[in-house]
Amino acid sequence: MPTQLPAPVRGVIDAANNGDTAAFLDQFAPGSGYVTDWGREVRGIDAISRWSNAEFIGKAIKLDIITFYRTDDDEIVVIAQLHNNGSSTPYTFTFQLADDRLAAMHINA
Repeated sequence: MPTQLPAPVRGVIDAANNGDTAAFLDQFAPGSGYVTDWGREVRGIDAISRWSNAEFIGKAIKLDIITFYRTDDDEIVVIAQLHNNGSSTPYTFTFQLADDRLAAMHINA
């Protein structure tokens, strides 16, 4: 189990908690990053930005990490409490890395 989150994963969490869309987008590998949100795939920085404004950072969410670990497939799994408009729900975020950026972020409950 890693003792620290890789920088791009920590960057996503911090960007979400700070409402910083530019910092969030900067965590993705140029030209190849994507998000899957409950099976819906969003590819490319422009599409990820629109999705985030409507579904993620634009919803003024806050994430509190419960735990995280690295899988045998070298993915980083973060279980976090997502707070939004008075509700609080645990979510699972799975991150795939591409060097020092994110290749993918997958979201499930």
